[in-house]
Amino acid sequence: LTMGGRLVWRLVLGLTVVGLLGGGASGQIAPEPKVTTFANPLDLQGADPDVLFDGGVYYLYSTSFPGRGFGVWTSKELVRWRFAGTAYQKTDNGWAQKDFWAPCVVKVGSRYLMYYNAQPKDAPDGSARAHRICVAEATSPLGPFKDVAAPLYDPGDMVIDAHVLVDQDGKGYLYFANGGISVVPLDRSLTRVSGPATVCMGPS
Repeated sequence: LTMGGRLVWRLVLGLTVVGLLGGGASGQIAPEPKVTTFANPLDLQGADPDVLFDGGVYYLYSTSFPGRGFGVWTSKELVRWRFAGTAYQKTDNGWAQKDFWAPCVVKVGSRYLMYYNAQPKDAPDGSARAHRICVAEATSPLGPFKDVAAPLYDPGDMVIDAHVLVDQDGKGYLYFANGGISVVPLDRSLTRVSGPATVCMGPS
């Protein structure tokens, strides 16, 4: 570069620094961008969270009331959550009576399906071996969810932590934990098992 070129570059850099420090022609410092922050843990009580996004709102379901059902929280930005009530409440004559764990909610058309695991009333206290996966249905993400199949899947031993994938072709698959991770296909209603289980991942 020539001496003149160096002078031009110094002038450009100098004007840029002045603009940044001075906030432009007004001489005022530009305001800092507004940043939304959060701190863990979030202000809600629950375990095994599952989040559904629907209609611009996030709905969070969790292991929240193990003796009677599941709560639901709502948020617009995944940071501030508002308790919106009980999404699922057990009934006196229902199969599921205690240890309500790990809800998973999917939307199919105008239906909302909640998959969860629980135990019957006569299950031994302190044991999880009687856990089976159930499914309940509602017309709103807030509930109330009502049992459709309880249990939905009963292989004769403990199955927990349901998660359902509905593929692009409409076929549904129920993933669950039972010492490893397995999957069973669902029928078109997504409320009945339609085939045998396949082990996806086992303990090493």
